[in-house]
Amino acid sequence: MLKTIFALFISLAFAISGTAQKLETFSVTLQPKAGANSYLSVSQKKSFSASEATANKSSIDVGLVVTPNGNRDILEWYNLSGKDDKIPADVAGTTTGIAGLGFDKDLFQKCNTSQDLQRMTTHITNNSFVHFGSVTDEVAAGVKYHCFLLQLQNGKRALLWVESTDAGTYKVTVKTQ
Repeated sequence: MLKTIFALFISLAFAISGTAQKLETFSVTLQPKAGANSYLSVSQKKSFSASEATANKSSIDVGLVVTPNGNRDILEWYNLSGKDDKIPADVAGTTTGIAGLGFDKDLFQKCNTSQDLQRMTTHITNNSFVHFGSVTDEVAAGVKYHCFLLQLQNGKRALLWVESTDAGTYKVTVKTQ
């Protein structure tokens, strides 16, 4: 009888673990220097241009911004909180939190379920999030910091991976709860 109960318990444990909630994954292309598609909406799974951002600002989470700094350009994520002058006032509205992560591509790819995301980022508390995150300190040199965690306004989290595809164009892969 004890063996039967134990076998039932093991079967139940495997059934529960097999139903782990998969993260939704999508990719978008952003071109911040050209002013095209520099804003990201995780809920709508798409990017918006600067002109489209005003009409959709309630669903946009972050913007990818190129900032001139002397003789070089800096690439950074900004939320739309208005805590800085990087995001136009007519787009300001959301307060998504941003945290840079030291994940490599392999670790990013291994994060496939909500349980994976929670286990891999549980050490990041609400106080760890800020309103911007640096992608590179020299756009011409390519992406320096690839992985970011977003704390969305609804409390859910999204994992971002940024890659440079060519001059001024960036592929962003998003995994979200």
